[in-house]
Amino acid sequence: MFFDVMVGEGKNVYYLTLIIVPFIILSLSLAYRIGGGSSGNTLRLSFALLLIMLSGIEDLAFFIVNTHEIGAFNPVPEVWHWVSHIEVRLGHPPSKYEVYAFIIGHFALAAFVLFYPFRSVSRLKPIFGVQEA
Repeated sequence: MFFDVMVGEGKNVYYLTLIIVPFIILSLSLAYRIGGGSSGNTLRLSFALLLIMLSGIEDLAFFIVNTHEIGAFNPVPEVWHWVSHIEVRLGHPPSKYEVYAFIIGHFALAAFVLFYPFRSVSRLKPIFGVQEA
Protein backbone atom coordinates (compact mmCIF):
# COMPACT_ATOMS: atom_id res chain seq x y z
CA MET A 1 0.00 0.00 0.00
CA PHE A 2 2.76 2.42 0.89
CA PHE A 3 4.58 1.68 -2.37
CA ASP A 4 1.37 2.34 -4.32
CA VAL A 5 0.80 5.64 -2.51
CA MET A 6 4.36 6.82 -3.01
CA VAL A 7 4.94 5.63 -6.59
CA GLY A 8 1.51 4.97 -8.09
CA GLU A 9 -0.10 8.02 -6.48
CA GLY A 10 -2.56 5.87 -4.53
CA LYS A 11 -4.73 4.74 -7.43
CA ASN A 12 -5.13 1.20 -6.07
CA VAL A 13 -5.26 1.91 -2.32
CA TYR A 14 -9.03 1.39 -2.16
CA TYR A 15 -8.78 -2.05 -3.77
CA LEU A 16 -5.80 -3.03 -1.65
CA THR A 17 -7.79 -2.05 1.45
CA LEU A 18 -10.68 -4.25 0.31
CA ILE A 19 -8.27 -7.18 0.18
CA ILE A 20 -6.29 -6.46 3.34
CA VAL A 21 -9.14 -5.85 5.82
CA PRO A 22 -10.53 -9.44 5.74
CA PHE A 23 -7.03 -10.75 6.39
CA ILE A 24 -6.71 -8.40 9.37
CA ILE A 25 -10.03 -9.71 10.71
CA LEU A 26 -8.86 -13.31 10.32
CA SER A 27 -5.56 -12.47 12.02
CA LEU A 28 -7.28 -10.82 14.98
CA SER A 29 -9.69 -13.73 15.34
CA LEU A 30 -6.88 -16.25 15.17
CA ALA A 31 -4.84 -14.33 17.74
CA TYR A 32 -7.85 -14.18 20.06
CA ARG A 33 -8.50 -17.93 19.67
CA ILE A 34 -4.85 -18.87 20.20
CA GLY A 35 -4.73 -16.54 23.21
CA GLY A 36 -7.47 -18.53 24.95
CA GLY A 37 -10.74 -17.23 23.57
CA SER A 38 -13.61 -19.71 23.28
CA SER A 39 -14.94 -20.78 19.90
CA GLY A 40 -18.22 -18.99 20.49
CA ASN A 41 -16.56 -15.72 21.43
CA THR A 42 -14.17 -16.02 18.49
CA LEU A 43 -17.13 -16.42 16.14
CA ARG A 44 -18.83 -13.43 17.75
CA LEU A 45 -15.71 -11.33 17.26
CA SER A 46 -15.34 -12.47 13.63
CA PHE A 47 -18.97 -11.77 12.73
CA ALA A 48 -18.97 -8.39 14.47
CA LEU A 49 -15.78 -7.34 12.67
CA LEU A 50 -17.20 -8.50 9.34
CA LEU A 51 -20.33 -6.43 9.95
CA ILE A 52 -18.15 -3.41 10.69
CA MET A 53 -16.13 -4.09 7.53
CA LEU A 54 -19.31 -4.22 5.42
CA SER A 55 -20.69 -1.07 7.02
CA GLY A 56 -18.76 1.36 4.83
CA ILE A 57 -16.84 2.96 7.69
CA GLU A 58 -13.57 2.46 5.79
CA ASP A 59 -14.88 4.50 2.87
CA LEU A 60 -15.98 7.26 5.22
CA ALA A 61 -12.64 7.18 7.04
CA PHE A 62 -10.82 7.48 3.72
CA PHE A 63 -12.59 10.76 3.00
CA ILE A 64 -12.25 12.13 6.51
CA VAL A 65 -8.55 11.32 6.93
CA ASN A 66 -7.30 12.24 3.44
CA THR A 67 -7.45 15.58 1.71
CA HIS A 68 -9.21 15.74 -1.65
CA GLU A 69 -9.90 18.19 -4.41
CA ILE A 70 -13.54 18.41 -3.27
CA GLY A 71 -12.53 20.74 -0.48
CA ALA A 72 -11.38 20.68 3.11
CA PHE A 73 -14.74 21.75 4.58
CA ASN A 74 -16.88 19.14 2.83
CA PRO A 75 -14.67 16.17 1.94
CA VAL A 76 -17.52 13.61 1.75
CA PRO A 77 -19.27 13.44 -1.65
CA GLU A 78 -23.06 13.69 -1.83
CA VAL A 79 -23.54 10.44 -3.81
CA TRP A 80 -21.27 7.40 -3.45
CA HIS A 81 -21.11 5.55 -6.78
CA TRP A 82 -18.35 3.07 -5.89
CA VAL A 83 -19.88 1.33 -2.83
CA SER A 84 -21.44 -1.63 -4.62
CA HIS A 85 -22.16 -3.53 -1.38
CA ILE A 86 -24.56 -0.76 -0.35
CA GLU A 87 -25.89 -0.14 -3.85
CA VAL A 88 -26.95 -3.79 -4.14
CA ARG A 89 -29.12 -3.50 -1.03
CA LEU A 90 -30.65 -0.11 -1.86
CA GLY A 91 -31.00 -0.52 -5.62
CA HIS A 92 -29.33 2.82 -6.38
CA PRO A 93 -26.09 4.62 -5.54
CA PRO A 94 -26.49 5.82 -1.95
CA SER A 95 -26.38 9.39 -0.78
CA LYS A 96 -24.01 10.24 2.03
CA TYR A 97 -26.90 10.26 4.52
CA GLU A 98 -27.97 6.77 3.44
CA VAL A 99 -24.39 5.65 3.94
CA TYR A 100 -24.37 7.20 7.42
CA ALA A 101 -27.57 5.28 8.28
CA PHE A 102 -26.05 2.10 6.81
CA ILE A 103 -22.93 2.51 8.97
CA ILE A 104 -24.95 3.16 12.14
CA GLY A 105 -27.15 0.13 11.42
CA HIS A 106 -24.18 -2.15 10.93
CA PHE A 107 -22.52 -0.91 14.11
CA ALA A 108 -25.77 -1.61 16.00
CA LEU A 109 -25.86 -5.13 14.54
CA ALA A 110 -22.21 -5.66 15.47
CA ALA A 111 -22.93 -4.56 19.06
CA PHE A 112 -25.90 -6.95 19.13
CA VAL A 113 -23.73 -9.85 17.95
CA LEU A 114 -21.06 -9.03 20.53
CA PHE A 115 -23.26 -8.48 23.57
CA TYR A 116 -26.48 -10.50 23.16
CA PRO A 117 -26.34 -13.54 25.49
CA PHE A 118 -27.71 -16.07 22.91
CA ARG A 119 -28.57 -18.50 25.74
CA SER A 120 -32.10 -18.72 24.42
CA VAL A 121 -30.72 -20.09 21.16
CA SER A 122 -29.01 -22.99 22.96
CA ARG A 123 -32.38 -24.71 23.51
CA LEU A 124 -32.57 -25.17 19.73
CA LYS A 125 -29.50 -27.45 19.73
CA PRO A 126 -31.50 -30.71 19.79
CA ILE A 127 -33.56 -29.56 16.82
CA PHE A 128 -30.40 -29.11 14.73
CA GLY A 129 -28.81 -32.31 16.01
CA VAL A 130 -26.08 -30.71 18.09
CA GLN A 131 -24.82 -33.09 20.80
CA GLU A 132 -24.09 -31.81 24.29
CA ALA A 133 -20.52 -32.40 25.44
